[in-house]
Amino acid sequence: MAVLAVGAGAFVKASAGAALNAQKMQQALAASDGADRLKKQFETLLGSASAAKRQVEMLAKAASSGAFTFDSLAQASKNLQVMTNGALNTEQALKKIQDAAAATGAPVDTMAASVADLYSTLKQGQGVEGAADQLKQLGAISDGTAEKL
Repeated sequence: MAVLAVGAGAFVKASAGAALNAQKMQQALAASDGADRLKKQFETLLGSASAAKRQVEMLAKAASSGAFTFDSLAQASKNLQVMTNGALNTEQALKKIQDAAAATGAPVDTMAASVADLYSTLKQGQGVEGAADQLKQLGAISDGTAEKL
């Protein structure tokens, strides 16, 4: 009887292991499909497949730190690319935005959109009150800094 119980236990463990492996495989396939879609989006935004590949690799490396998900970093990068015409869609700028988002607890894509909004309003010579207020609400700048802008 004990042999049957041990055998049944091993079967349950093996079945659970197989289910977990199948789940991991499905997640990997979904991530791969997502990365392929993202590469195509960045290819359009950046103008070449090689630039898109470099961007996706940079985002994967950034996501490996664990502070932010790949998807949220990808959205942040797309925001920076579109809203600043690529001027702030750099590894250095994204790192600073990640630091600000981590320090304030704000979503990285929201922080990126707010920084990009400030950049674009400054570049266009428009008033920055709205953009500064967004950054103030996120905790990225103080009231005094917002007033100076």
